[in-house]
Amino acid sequence: EFKDIDVITITANGEPSLYSDLSNLITQINSLKKTQKSLILSNGSAVLNPEISKALLKLDIVKFSLDSADPKTFRKIDRSIDRIDTDNLIELMSEFRAKFKGELIMEVLVVAGYNDSDDEFIALNRAFKKISPHRVDISTIDRPPAHNASGVSIERLYYLSTFIDSA
Repeated sequence: EFKDIDVITITANGEPSLYSDLSNLITQINSLKKTQKSLILSNGSAVLNPEISKALLKLDIVKFSLDSADPKTFRKIDRSIDRIDTDNLIELMSEFRAKFKGELIMEVLVVAGYNDSDDEFIALNRAFKKISPHRVDISTIDRPPAHNASGVSIERLYYLSTFIDSA
C-alpha cells in the first residue's frame, strides 16, 4: 500500500535507463500504482536507443538532463564516452517528446566556468524550444563533486534562468 507516496522514481548510482530489464520494471511499477505517478531520472542518453526510448513512453514523467547544447562543453561536463552528437541527442529528445503522453522535464546542472555563460544558455534555450519540455529545472553543484568543479550563486542561476523562455 502506497497511500503517502506521490511518485515512484527510477534512479540509480549511474544511468538507470541502462538496466537490462527496464521495460519489464516499468510495467511492474505501473501495475502497482493507484494514484501515484512513475518517473525516471535519466541523463538523456536513453533516447539514443530506440528500445529504451520506447520503454520510457510507458512512464508518467521523464526527467532528462541536458547540461549544454554545445558539443565541447557537453563533453567536458558529462564526460561522455561515446562522443554523443548533441544535435542528434536534441533531435531525438524532440522526437521522444512528440510521442510521449506524459510530462517531460529537462534539467540543467550549471557548472562554474563551463556552462554558466549567456551564450551557453542562449544555445540551451534554442534546444529547449525544439524539444518543447513541460518544464526546465536549473540547478548547480551543492555538494563536493567527483571532479574538480564548482557551482554558481543563486543570483547567477536566476540570471541564467531568464534566458529560458521555451518551457
